Amino acid sequence: MALLSWLRGKSRPVRQRTTFDHPYRIQQPRIGFLNLLGVGGTELLEADKRVIGSLFSAVLESSVSPPQCDVLIIYGALQADGRPAGSAMSVREHIKTAGACVAVVANNNAPESCIEALRAPKDWPANIVMVIDRKSECFASFFGRLFTLMLSGKTMPMAWVELAPQVPGLDHADAPSTIFAAEAGHVAFGDCRTDR
Repeated sequence: MALLSWLRGKSRPVRQRTTFDHPYRIQQPRIGFLNLLGVGGTELLEADKRVIGSLFSAVLESSVSPPQCDVLIIYGALQADGRPAGSAMSVREHIKTAGACVAVVANNNAPESCIEALRAPKDWPANIVMVIDRKSECFASFFGRLFTLMLSGKTMPMAWVELAPQVPGLDHADAPSTIFAAEAGHVAFGDCRTDR
């Protein structure tokens, strides 16, 4: 499958093939938390950071502009056009500014707004997750397990399918309700040379 990847330090993505056997690997991934919800997002951010922050080599936070990171967690109320309320930038623009290859809009949003956010121009390759329902503590627990599998060498799509098999009608009680756009494809963390 031909997908986009990029080279760190470049402002534009570089086209290269990422596959199950040749994923894009991030050494010592950094996570960034961007709180565009204000006081309402602080509690979510702190709860998520307690569970998943320790998995990363650096934990960065901002309430103004996205921190430079590999994984960007955004807290923002998506409007009907898909833009976070109070922000001049789209979700995709925040991801590109951060240089992230994995991004999660981590608070509950309407499915229609999530879909609109994904319609924006696709000029930066990233695997993007839009949360419809966090299902309380399920969010942090699920992403903690997902990122742990990625640190063990599994690519994001393979780890996702392991945790939440894509079977029509199957309810995943221990996973948040999401839309997952795997636009960067096979992204993994660490030195592992195989996902088998």
